[in-house]
Amino acid sequence: MKAVIISDDDDVIGKINNVLTARNFDTIIYRWLLKALDNVEEIRPDVVVISTCDYPRHWKTFAQFVKSGIGGTEPQIILYTPAFFPASETEKASMLGIKGTFSSVDEAGLERFTSILNADKTTIATPQSGKNAEPSSVPAQKKQYGMIFTHPKTEAFVTGTVLSYDGERIEFAPDVPQLAERLAPGDHISEVSLKTGNSCSYSSADIVSTGKTILLKVGE
Repeated sequence: MKAVIISDDDDVIGKINNVLTARNFDTIIYRWLLKALDNVEEIRPDVVVISTCDYPRHWKTFAQFVKSGIGGTEPQIILYTPAFFPASETEKASMLGIKGTFSSVDEAGLERFTSILNADKTTIATPQSGKNAEPSSVPAQKKQYGMIFTHPKTEAFVTGTVLSYDGERIEFAPDVPQLAERLAPGDHISEVSLKTGNSCSYSSADIVSTGKTILLKVGE
């Protein structure tokens, strides 16, 4: 089995690495999250541990990418977080299918990390519940059509499901609607990656309308 550790803290890297190697994982360590993102499709790890202390924004970019299925693999993602991890971030972690979080590398923290590794499913409670809760993102393996693009204003990766495509216009439902906020009609997206089965196609697109779903007109 393979595990990727993404952190810029030597102490954190060493202690997480010890737990993983003791469980017979081959570990690969990255200090730059975007470099790990570039290589995840080739590595195809079973587990990824990301330090949100070092990458407070980009961990969501990484999670969106691998959960979209475009990266070709869907590893379990575990977050090493600050002791105070806001409820809004916990909600995003739940929506993105994060398996669990732990906030220290002392004995208790590493026991928590080990329990997450041993768990059969996510250990994060969904913050929203009941009939008014927004649905969680659809598991990538159940999607026939997926799409990813970079938000032209925030530079966040936006992933989601293609609801319809007639060769000219795409109706798109983002996995995490908050990451698609501030998109407006007329916004130009220089590259959209459309995944169909095991193949990807690329094009530019312009935003036609926004709302619960987003309508895009595909460029030439």
